[in-house]
Parts: sequence; structure tokens; C-alpha cells
Amino acid sequence: MGAKLSRSSSSSADEKYLKPAGRSMLKDSEVKKLKKKVLTGKLAPFYPGIDGDEVGVSSSSDSEECPICFLSYPALNRSKCCGKGICSECFVQLKVSNKRPSSSSSKRLEQAQCPFCKEDKYEVAYHGKKSWEEKSAELEEERKVE
Repeated sequence: MGAKLSRSSSSSADEKYLKPAGRSMLKDSEVKKLKKKVLTGKLAPFYPGIDGDEVGVSSSSDSEECPICFLSYPALNRSKCCGKGICSECFVQLKVSNKRPSSSSSKRLEQAQCPFCKEDKYEVAYHGKKSWEEKSAELEEERKVE
């Protein structure tokens, strides 16, 4: 049999963050692909989102807010087309939402359009947490827009 993905002890992602926690009901083969992407650093781990309105949670500079679900995460994936951030849960939901339910209850990941710039064949890359320079540049860009 093949090597197990969970065998990697050098992984920075805890086993519980390797697969979606949402209601995506993906086929096992699709979940394995997602686990591999997380383990190889191509997709952000499926960390649980934190609601910024929760008691005791402040607007931390160590977290980023997903513009789709409005939950905060340690780091987000970046759209390859426009560089906008998206959490792994929302990315997976977006990729399966285009497919209409078939006779099977399991779903597959499909091509999707970027929710931000509408580019076809939407893909993401994970580069870890934003650097201080990236956060500063983003804040400056927001100030220019206002």
C-alpha cells in the first residue's frame, strides 16, 4: 500500500486541520488531495475561524479576516489572479458550489470563477502569514481608497 499522509511528523499543521470541517461532503479522494495540499504548503490549514465580535477577542494584528465568511484566521490563502485572501473553508465551498447535487451524496472539487475579480479557473496559493510590509502596504492602499 502507499504511504500515509499522516506519517509526516515534520508537518506544521495538526492532523485536525488537514481537512474541511464544513458541510462540503467531499469524496474521500478529494479530501486526500486537500490534505496533501495542506501538508505540502500549497493550501492553508483548515483552522477554525474566530468571530471578531466574540467576547475577549480583539482585532489582532496576528490574524487576517476572510472577506467571505468574515472570520479571522492565522493566515489566508491568496488568489493567484488578484492576490485577495480567502480561508480554506470558503475556498472549498466555492469550488464545490458550482456543481449541482448529483445522485451521489459525495461531491467533487470543480473549477470556479474568482469571487473577487471573476477570473476563470480560480486557484489559490498559500504563503503563510502576511509580513509587516504586506500589511502596511494593504493599509496604505485602503487609505487611498477612502
